[in-house]
Amino acid sequence: RGIAQNHHPATYEERRAVEGLVSGGLLQLSGAKEPTIGENDHPLEYLLSHFGVMTPHENVSTPVVVASPSEACGSIENDVKGKVVLVRRGGCPFVKKAEEVQSAGGKVMVLGNTSPHIVRMGVEPRWKGLNTVITVVMVSSRVYGALVAEMMLNKGLEMAFVGTEEVSGSTWGDLERLAQGDGWPRSEAYV
Repeated sequence: RGIAQNHHPATYEERRAVEGLVSGGLLQLSGAKEPTIGENDHPLEYLLSHFGVMTPHENVSTPVVVASPSEACGSIENDVKGKVVLVRRGGCPFVKKAEEVQSAGGKVMVLGNTSPHIVRMGVEPRWKGLNTVITVVMVSSRVYGALVAEMMLNKGLEMAFVGTEEVSGSTWGDLERLAQGDGWPRSEAYV
């Protein structure tokens, strides 16, 4: 897990281990009495951060709660112990949010991006993320909005993380660079 974005594995064993890591996947929801998330809201993609731990096994469903305050830049006021905590992007660094969720007893932090894409969250310098022992993932603004709405209507909502090779950090990174304008080739023919 500890390979930085600009660094590459040095040995054959490291390359083999890193190639097999799943860096994202799909959220699976359960426990909703009257689900509001329909087929048009799927896929519910997530992407792991560069700090924290891997997601819980896909057979483990965990209760979901929205952080209060929603940006989690200070002490969390509601009960998040052992839960997946929905946090909104903005106001402070990613690692600060993760520290607040972790110190309040949260099991997973799901950060809702403010834009329609997702990125592999990082922390600089990297040592600042070494004490993060919870799972930290990002979802798009669309997915975050759908999850918050679902949570408000269905207090018994639970979430599982189903890893898949189809959701990769490199693919989402390429899409982010295209969305920001830096990933486009200079030649019109290539565009």
